[in-house]
Amino acid sequence: MLLKRLALCSSLTVAIASIGLAQLGPESPIAGINAWDAVALDANQDGKSDIIVLPTGAAPARLFFLEGLGSRQFDVPEQLPQSIRGALRIEALDLDMDGIQDILATRYGGPANAAFVWLRGLGGAVFSDPLVIGSLLDVRDVGIQDLDGDGDPDLVVCSPERIVSIENLGGGNFGPQQIIDVGIFEACSVSDVDSDGFFDVVVAQYNSFGLDLYRGTSGLNFGPAESIETDVFSSTSPVTSDFNGDGFVDIAMVIGGLYAPETLAWFPGTAGGTFGDPQVISQSNLPLEILAHDCNADGLPDLLAQLGDVDCYENLGGGTFGAPAPFLDASNSIRWFRPADIDDDADLDFLATTTGSVVTSFENTATLGSTYCTSQPNSTGSVGSLVVTGSDSARENALVLAAADLPPASIGYFVTSQTPGMVSGPGGSQGTLCVSGAIGRYVGPGEVQSSGAAGTLKLRIDLSSTPTPTGPVRAVAGQTLYFQTWHRDTIAGSATSNFTDAVSLLLN
Repeated sequence: MLLKRLALCSSLTVAIASIGLAQLGPESPIAGINAWDAVALDANQDGKSDIIVLPTGAAPARLFFLEGLGSRQFDVPEQLPQSIRGALRIEALDLDMDGIQDILATRYGGPANAAFVWLRGLGGAVFSDPLVIGSLLDVRDVGIQDLDGDGDPDLVVCSPERIVSIENLGGGNFGPQQIIDVGIFEACSVSDVDSDGFFDVVVAQYNSFGLDLYRGTSGLNFGPAESIETDVFSSTSPVTSDFNGDGFVDIAMVIGGLYAPETLAWFPGTAGGTFGDPQVISQSNLPLEILAHDCNADGLPDLLAQLGDVDCYENLGGGTFGAPAPFLDASNSIRWFRPADIDDDADLDFLATTTGSVVTSFENTATLGSTYCTSQPNSTGSVGSLVVTGSDSARENALVLAAADLPPASIGYFVTSQTPGMVSGPGGSQGTLCVSGAIGRYVGPGEVQSSGAAGTLKLRIDLSSTPTPTGPVRAVAGQTLYFQTWHRDTIAGSATSNFTDAVSLLLN
């Protein structure tokens, strides 16, 4: 029985302590809409994050579009002509691989016999009418992965009747349903749990109180069910990650059975895609939804747990989790939440819907690197500042440079080097040049900018094409890059230039 097999983690006995969570700003409401879900995407292809909102309502409710104006500002909600009957969750992704993001409904819970649909993005924040995928009704969960390795996202779909795989044929076309198994399936997760190069499916079954594994054999084909746990009723979707750092995929979820209380637990993965006994994380204040997320940027997958607000169970290493600590604190109960870059700075903020008829957000205010050199005040009286956001992973290649406190409407660009420096007034400048050696300048198309009325510059850089005097090179893990901003200025009517502070960043 499950009760006898539950093993208590040491996380239940540790004292609550500061866990150094990511720096999130306070709640910032975006729109007064009673909504099930909201997703961020660049719907009009202007380089700024927009938001599509899925409203509540018994009858099909039309989607809302909020145009992003930059810096986490959004225009008033505009109702779109499209609605998705019975949907509770949506995802933004490029299903037809045309470079424009589409909308896929991934969970239903409204009227019976709701069709499984997607909306094709046509560009300019225009979408097609709902397009039906197969004959599935009342879909409970969808796993999205490139199952056959052809470069487009295929689907694994759980429904009250069966679980199926559906091949994406490209161009907005889908193949027939391939039945994996028949039953009442509530939730599924798709990942390569046995490291054989094929995606597998972890499934929670409603009718048999089971947690099962279907091993991928090739493409969209899967083997028969293998039981992971027979006495489990899941109230959340299974979440897969390597929680104990041993190189094997683990499973976390809220479980409960005929003989045990509901429990937030994780199943340690072992060689060959098998799993050990469930390890207890908590048996109180159990969440409605969980999500694996690195809350404190230490490289370990933590668990976000939503029950009213959202708490973080910090992964302390070796499969031990700390006590829950507040992560997202909203003025109303959170209905659904998701990480999303809503301010275009390459790091993950959070977007949430609440029971208070508010779509809201939480800004990730963390920055990367360290300021190692300070310049001189510019004509505003302030020293220009530089921050680096995104990821310090060279492989992820997601870095944004942002300069602020610049003179309005001044022309500027970013510079970089692998060598720091400190030269006062180079070439008659009013500032301090803090880089030396082989200095590269971001002066390609669209990279030389005006600071505008706000006195700011922002640029997402490409680490695979880092400028140097002899041509672009790829930045790699282990290198330290030094960044600064050069900008024009005017002092007492005379044209001059200045620099911002400088930031150093070690790439991982």
